[in-house]
Formats: sequence, structure tokens, C-alpha cells
Amino acid sequence: MQSIPIVKDIAGVESTAKFVLIVEKEAIFQRLLDGNIRDLLDSCIIITGKGYPDTSTRLMIRYLWDALKLPSFVLTDADPYGLEILCIYKYGSKEMSFEAENLCLPLVKWLGVLPSEFNKLGIPKKLLIPMTRNERNKINSIIKRPYIMENETLAREATILLECDQKIEIEALYNCSFNYLLENYIPYKLRSGLWI
Repeated sequence: MQSIPIVKDIAGVESTAKFVLIVEKEAIFQRLLDGNIRDLLDSCIIITGKGYPDTSTRLMIRYLWDALKLPSFVLTDADPYGLEILCIYKYGSKEMSFEAENLCLPLVKWLGVLPSEFNKLGIPKKLLIPMTRNERNKINSIIKRPYIMENETLAREATILLECDQKIEIEALYNCSFNYLLENYIPYKLRSGLWI
């Protein structure tokens, strides 16, 4: 695993990748690499922000978009923090709003895990985690943001999360089978266009 270079030091980039996959969690990122995601998914660039992405990660992802124009997808937990992380990639953060043009990726898609998938995935109820008061407050805050209110699909997913008052972590998909995330979930979602 290589760390992200300083973007201004990159002279150019070429790639045969067909898309960029941005993974919320480093442990999931590593598991996907260990499972040879690049071979299974016919060439992709995979990056992790290790939770909330730092500026270098966001600059690199934006640089890849500007240079390669590859479709980009975010894989997060279905919880308020996962939605917040998607929003940081897509719309930027308040703290760095003055750099939004250089840091945002408005066309990034939320691959999952989506709150609307809870029942479809057949995840056992014991793996659904009740949200805390702070998480309910966070999702209420996210729902009120203008860019969420203007995006009907994201608003619906946020509302589902609030109404069910439960969250699910990416790791819950391993309950289906050890390689379910890598061999079933991600390829199916990409082939079927089931992202937001």
C-alpha cells in the first residue's frame, strides 16, 4: 500500500482502470486488496480515506477525476458518518469550503451500503446496530442541509436511516459469506447501476 503523493508533484497519470472505488474503512480496503479486487473487477483504482478523508486524499481523488474522468464510487457504512463521508467527497466540508472547487467530486456515486438495502440484503437483525442520540442528531442535521434537500434520492436514504433508527456496518455483509462483498455485492451493484 502506497501513501498518497503530493498532487502538485505529479507530472501526469495514465491508467487502464475503468473506475475508482473510494472505501471508507482501511480494514475493508485492505481486505479488498487481499482478495485481489483489481483482478476480480477488471481493473480499478482503489483508495481509502481511512474514515473522514484528509485534504491529500481528496486532492488525489479530484486529480484522478480531472486527469482520467473515471466513474468514482464511495463504499461506506450505512450510518450517519458514512453519509457524512460521502457528502465530504461529493460536496466538500464546511472547514474547507474555500477550496471546494479543488476538493469536491460532484459526480461521485454512493455505491453502498445503502439504508434502503437493509431488508434486501437479508442481514440478521442482530447485526443491525441501534443509533445513538448523537447519531440521530447528526442524521437530522444532514437531512436539513440544502444539498441533501435538493437531492431526493439522498434525502430518502437519510430519512430511511432516521426512521429505522438503526445502522449497519460494511462488515455485516461478511455474514452472507466470507467473500460476499468482493465477489457479489460490489460487482452486482456496479453491473446493475444500483448506486446513488
